[in-house]
Amino acid sequence: MKIILAYLSIILIWSTTPLAISWSTVEVGASFAVASRMLLGGIVALLLLIMTRIHYALSKRALMAYLISGLGIYLAMEATYLGALYLPSGWLSVIYGFSPVLTGFFAHFLLNEKITHQRILGLILSIFGLCCIFWQGLITSENMVLGFFF
Repeated sequence: MKIILAYLSIILIWSTTPLAISWSTVEVGASFAVASRMLLGGIVALLLLIMTRIHYALSKRALMAYLISGLGIYLAMEATYLGALYLPSGWLSVIYGFSPVLTGFFAHFLLNEKITHQRILGLILSIFGLCCIFWQGLITSENMVLGFFF
């Protein structure tokens, strides 16, 4: 049951992320939206660590790793939010949906992971599904080119 709840939670979070990004940049700037999301996420993560009594390292090396990884996540989110100023949420969804495809591609060529027939079928179905769902949102405009560069 825990695996099903985790799976459904991931689907809920990742399927609503592009729309949340688009909505959050409407009234405030992209930088403020990213900073507030990072702050809220940090508070929730800290509360979960406290509630579950999970111990984590506080050494200088661990804190440096937390800082560097957090900075990497922040910069990636900043680029996504800046791109969302020019792209509709449908395009963001397609880009997010291609993430597993690219991960599988890089894992195959960089880590020598096997791509099975089931994975290929799954990738084809996911690409087809993304195109069907967001076909109307895939209409491009001149400003959308800027979104791709972020």
